[in-house]
Amino acid sequence: MEQEKPTKTREEIIAWYEDQLELARLRTELTELNSRAIVAEAQMLEAQMFLANANHQMKQAQEKAAEGKGGGTSSDEKPNLEGLKVVE
Repeated sequence: MEQEKPTKTREEIIAWYEDQLELARLRTELTELNSRAIVAEAQMLEAQMFLANANHQMKQAQEKAAEGKGGGTSSDEKPNLEGLKVVE
């Protein structure tokens, strides 16, 4: 005795496809959101690298200025920022 598979109605088939389309839309939206998050994270890391690089170069400029003036620097003295360059 073979059991017959119940045949699905047209409405059930249409409902199943609509559910599949909705799932595909949600997966697409999730992929787009993940892509945006990855790009934002990369931009944040790039900005942090820029700031770290600028900070390092400022410290080097301060050290050079201190060496040139015989040691100490006053608290209101600003380092020479000329020659700062961005390292990519």
